[in-house]
Amino acid sequence: ARVVEFLKQFNSRTCQVVLGAGAMRSAGLKNITAKHLALASQSLSIMISLIPYIRETVRRHLPPKQAVMLTEFDKLRRDFQEHQYEIHAKLVAIMSDRLTVHCRTLSAVDWNSADKAGANANDGQTDANGTEPEPNKYAVDLVKETATLHKVLSKYLQGVVVEHVIGQVLRAIDTRLAQEFEKIPVQKQLAMERMQADIRYLGSKLSTLQHVEWKDEALQQVLEAKRAAQPPAINVSASAGTSTPKDETAPGSPAVDKPAASPFGPVTYKPRIPTIFARPQQQQQQQ
Repeated sequence: ARVVEFLKQFNSRTCQVVLGAGAMRSAGLKNITAKHLALASQSLSIMISLIPYIRETVRRHLPPKQAVMLTEFDKLRRDFQEHQYEIHAKLVAIMSDRLTVHCRTLSAVDWNSADKAGANANDGQTDANGTEPEPNKYAVDLVKETATLHKVLSKYLQGVVVEHVIGQVLRAIDTRLAQEFEKIPVQKQLAMERMQADIRYLGSKLSTLQHVEWKDEALQQVLEAKRAAQPPAINVSASAGTSTPKDETAPGSPAVDKPAASPFGPVTYKPRIPTIFARPQQQQQQQ
């Protein structure tokens, strides 16, 4: 009974200190960081692994009439697991709040303008040399925060847990950014180039994270829809190259020297034979 009570107290106290932010008062912490949450989850994982062995040890020393107490260990293990799930959900919620902030920054960007004086100091722009626009500040900050969270979790938690937590974060990034991109009015080709630059930047950075896979399916779908909605480009150089109508032929072309087709079929021309050589023969016959 005392062992069960000790385990219950450990679970309850861990919840109060971390999820309940009790450490901010007792330890003087300014805030509860992802590192604190990861360490709490790690300690819970240790206890979840030990509970089955503790249960088996207690069972060997219990009389048959008290075997019903073993069910308390099973219930305790479930409580520890639920506590751990709540910690993981808190990690996802932290990144969800940060994602909301970045989405506000995204919506304030003037995507059709190449002026850096807008809402973002790092707004992408195409310079005179035709280089690709730089990623916007919200994308750079979002990648940095996601990579930091991934680094902390990878240090303290198992790969399966990292995949579970970061996988949810990446899916939320893809979905939320796609919703914001869908609202962007594309008035110039520059807007499409800047969106493509941000998506490529996210893919190049987030795809390098271990234990997870970056899928930008929603972003790519929005990008394809934006491309399809754009008016077709007009080739000015091709249309301005000649002013001759399609059905007319420019003067001096070989087609002018060819005779027109006869409506009565092909016409056969007989050569005209000069009669100047036949006249002397007729005069001799008459004489």
